Amino acid sequence: MVTGNERSKKRKADEISDDEEPPDHEAPPPHLPSSCLGAILNFLPYSNVRTCMLAGRAMAVGAARHVDVLSIDRAVGMDVPALRRFPSATILKVLCLVESDGDSHNLNAGVAAKVVPLITSLPELKKVYLGGHESGQDGGLILYRQEHDEDLLSAAEWDARLLVYRTLVEALGAAYESRAISKNLKIAGISLVGQVNCGRTDGQKVCRTCSHFCRNFPLENVLELGCASGWDGILLDDICVDREEICRTIKSRPGGNDAITSKRAGLLMLDMLSEYVATNGARDLPVGNLFHKVNFHDFFGRALEDVDNMVSCGCSFSEINYSDVVRLLPCLSKPKEIRIQEEGSKLVQKFTVRMIWTSQEKIERLVKLGLPIEADWFGYEAGTVLG
Repeated sequence: MVTGNERSKKRKADEISDDEEPPDHEAPPPHLPSSCLGAILNFLPYSNVRTCMLAGRAMAVGAARHVDVLSIDRAVGMDVPALRRFPSATILKVLCLVESDGDSHNLNAGVAAKVVPLITSLPELKKVYLGGHESGQDGGLILYRQEHDEDLLSAAEWDARLLVYRTLVEALGAAYESRAISKNLKIAGISLVGQVNCGRTDGQKVCRTCSHFCRNFPLENVLELGCASGWDGILLDDICVDREEICRTIKSRPGGNDAITSKRAGLLMLDMLSEYVATNGARDLPVGNLFHKVNFHDFFGRALEDVDNMVSCGCSFSEINYSDVVRLLPCLSKPKEIRIQEEGSKLVQKFTVRMIWTSQEKIERLVKLGLPIEADWFGYEAGTVLG
């Protein structure tokens, strides 16, 4: 039996057509446009974004379509079906692949197995970061580094971790090769540098991991591997490709000849050189009647040999200008003029001060390699007098 109250409600519902606007007191509360909400979500870790999705349709559908950056901070967030609601995401940060306990870096095998399926589910991706995040005052993004410390890891544990990482590299390489992911997708955090140890013996072929990396990863990543310095962990005994082989592989790929002569390659060589500069203690050298403190600079290790190898393989400084040089190697800057006024005198004296190097031969070698500098810009340790 229908009561009078129910009949009243039915009449009111029938009187409101689908095209009519609801009364002001029944309108949903105003909120920011979906694009603004999406921009805010870009700055949140994904664990918080997931919570925001529960706020209603405006967030779960509207805002989600405008999210550009996804920062997966927990392994539970590596959920491919759930992440498909963010079709416009262009940057993916997987911050739960590497876990730091203060003494070593641990790889999450479950996260590593889901990296490629996750990347392929987001069609608009332009850049992916694979690593971790260290908490605390000095915390920040961290990359995986292999550390075979017998006090921390047994041989079996270290081998298992290496297998996880190599499997990830090979899966990414296969995805690039099969075009499951775009050739233009940039990946940060994977470089092999200090991350794998597969040094080969004489006559041994290149391992599958290094082969996948050099043949299929973006050329920019492979160039970085070729220009990595010993201080960055390459020590080319750790991996089974040397600089010459890396350059040869780059040139065999489409666009490789342009990449190896590009400005990017020149900048990477400059950056490699910058890690081999030794600056000795300041010394007082005569400038007129006064003394001026200067530093003595020198290259140590295999710096020049490594650059020489890269140039002989096709890399070039032809796109590098003087501004690039002084930005990465300020110790190679031109002479500058200084003004000195002696105490109690109104006379201001002008002097030319040069950067001082211990070896003229090394500077001349850089000039021959094509670096846009001149040997007579600098002073040299033997018999150096400024002014």
